[in-house]
Amino acid sequence: MNTPKNLFSAFSIPFYLLLIALGLVSVSCSQESNSFVARTYHNLLARDNPYFLARERMKTVETKVYDLKEDNYNGVLHPIPPFDTLKTKGLAAQLDDIIKKASIPVRRHKNSDYVDDSYVLIGRCRMYKGEFKMGIETYKYVNAHGKNVNDKNEALIYLMRAYMAANQFENAKTVSDHLDKQDLTLKNKTIYNVTKAEYLRIYERYDEMIPLLEEVAHLQKKRDIRSRMYFILGQLYQRAGNDTAAYKNYHKVVKSNPPYEMLFISKLNLYQVTNIEKEGATKKINKYYTKLLKDPKNEEYKDKIYYEMALFEYKQKNLPKAIEHLKASSKASKAGGYQKGFTYLKLAEIYYEDLEDYENAAAYYDSTATTFNKKDKRYPLISKREKILDEFVKQLSIIKRQDSLLTVAKMDSVTLNNLIDSLIAKEQADYMAKQLALKKKKFDEENAPLTPDPKLINSDPTAASWYFSNAAAIQNGINEFNLKWGRRPLEDNWRRSKKEAVVDFDNPGSKDSTQAKTDPDPDARKGKNDIEPLKIDRSKYYVDIPVTDSQKVAANKKIEDAMFQVASIYNHKLEEPRRAIRTYEQLLARYPETLYEPEILYNLYLICKELNDPKQEQYKNRLLEKHPNSLYAKLIRNPNYYRDTKIANKYADVEYKDVYNFFKNNQFEEADSAATLLLAKYPESDVVDKLTYVKIICQLKTKGPSEKVLADIETFPDLFPESPLVPVVKDLSAAIKKQTIQNEKDAAVKETAPPDDPAKTEPTPAKP
Repeated sequence: MNTPKNLFSAFSIPFYLLLIALGLVSVSCSQESNSFVARTYHNLLARDNPYFLARERMKTVETKVYDLKEDNYNGVLHPIPPFDTLKTKGLAAQLDDIIKKASIPVRRHKNSDYVDDSYVLIGRCRMYKGEFKMGIETYKYVNAHGKNVNDKNEALIYLMRAYMAANQFENAKTVSDHLDKQDLTLKNKTIYNVTKAEYLRIYERYDEMIPLLEEVAHLQKKRDIRSRMYFILGQLYQRAGNDTAAYKNYHKVVKSNPPYEMLFISKLNLYQVTNIEKEGATKKINKYYTKLLKDPKNEEYKDKIYYEMALFEYKQKNLPKAIEHLKASSKASKAGGYQKGFTYLKLAEIYYEDLEDYENAAAYYDSTATTFNKKDKRYPLISKREKILDEFVKQLSIIKRQDSLLTVAKMDSVTLNNLIDSLIAKEQADYMAKQLALKKKKFDEENAPLTPDPKLINSDPTAASWYFSNAAAIQNGINEFNLKWGRRPLEDNWRRSKKEAVVDFDNPGSKDSTQAKTDPDPDARKGKNDIEPLKIDRSKYYVDIPVTDSQKVAANKKIEDAMFQVASIYNHKLEEPRRAIRTYEQLLARYPETLYEPEILYNLYLICKELNDPKQEQYKNRLLEKHPNSLYAKLIRNPNYYRDTKIANKYADVEYKDVYNFFKNNQFEEADSAATLLLAKYPESDVVDKLTYVKIICQLKTKGPSEKVLADIETFPDLFPESPLVPVVKDLSAAIKKQTIQNEKDAAVKETAPPDDPAKTEPTPAKP
């Protein structure tokens, strides 16, 4: 019989061996150990517990993030749908749980192969939480300390995404350039191509996106993501004009059974890239659009359907039909949606670019600016054009109005009177229609059907026997009353026959049987007998008509100024060189003596030079021949005229002091000589008029009023029309002539001391 002691002795050896083995395993499985057993042990614990749970929950979160996206199908979709951190706030608890689980391999299984993967998961959670800085630092840590090159590359791909989310695009490009040189695994290649495509989309480098997405579209495991890649490829090919490839990709989307909205838009886009040259294609497409509009499932997409119909008609150059569909799209658009902004933008573009109807274009650009996404890259241009068109339309209105008035001024009295009669009739009709509308509105308000107060209606079915508790009975009674008596106001003696007839505002001219019995007056039936006619002063139509020659000159001056402003806006603000050329040429043709001619010719020269148009030489020669001394001619001869003139003015001002000192000291010959040298040295300086004036005074002092001096005095206003010395020179000329007439024998000019400032009345040069 074994005693306890003997039993212990019998099992002592195996027991101790087991304890020793367990001790060795526990020591070897330390997370500080890098042995095969330790790594296998920690890989097993890390992968099949915390990392697995964190990864699966991340898939659930990313599905929710994907579902939160808002796609704008009027532009190229984002390969990586941008997430809104405000919307992902509701996922904070789940993200924190993922971070907690992904942190376990980092803390407890440091020697496992899943530490880097766990860090990448943590970084992605940080990004979804809007903690961009922490996310970026996490990815950088993996790249710097990661053990596996593939994990490091994956971290870099997500780092590139993080930089883009944080608007650090230069940093994103640096990472991309590095990844382009790496040998990526198929998994990383799939993620990277989509990431780089998103980067290229930011810069609208659409053609470069195509090969990237073509390479990895079919590798996407999730059906919705794969459909998205094919849809984007369809959009890119459609933009590039490759309708065949676009059709192929849209067809793949349809076959892959994507979400309804993408399926719906893909079908619409399929018809946009369909070959319409095939017999019956156009009819088939229009029939399909009509079918879509009738489908109740598409009620919320009607604005988009009409928009696509408009684009289809626009492609066929059918502008009236395109405009009709766009207006229907605008009417069907829901408040807060993105479609209305695109609809208004297309209308604005058609009126501006195709029809040159700037009044309507200005109105629709204004509507676009209020409804368009202000974060869109096109918004600054839209806002700029909206503001510019306000001034532009104002100038066009001046031209239109003054042209109309000048045309009216040419009419004979009979034609003019007939025109004014028609204007008065229209004004009277508009007034009457407005007053009738107001009366109808008031009448409808006073005679609205009675609606029982819900509080007074007993919900108990047994109470329905009481008339005023039954809404249906009340309405039936109202309908029967109106059928028999018509719509009567609530007043005393409503049944009397000799009362003013009830006016049928919906059809003022109708011969209602009830009205015919009660009111024999046709005017009463029309509802106009009690409306006071509008008093119109006929003379107001004559006020602005330019009758006299001076009025016609003033009207033409307004048109001339407005045309110049229109051309300048085209040229400098709207950046429409061709239209600027057209308007400048129209202005020169209509007003050949315009004072704007030098500037117009110079602008035409610059525009044609920019466009490599050979007509630039024609405008250049015309300017140099007709206006050789103009500022614009000088700019053509010397493109650096402004810079050179600025430098010349600086030195000329200094040297002019010497000329002035000579003159002040009555050294007229020295002053004349110094002025001549300075004119030759700085012929384009701002003191040329002063120097010319000094020479005139000096020669008068030394030689008297010779023919040359008198000629210089006469030509001075023409040479320097903007000089402040022109009045002084004219006074000098008048004084010389007067003195010559009074005393022909006396050739000398009465000596006078020259003043300090030549701009004053006395003939003296300006101070330096």
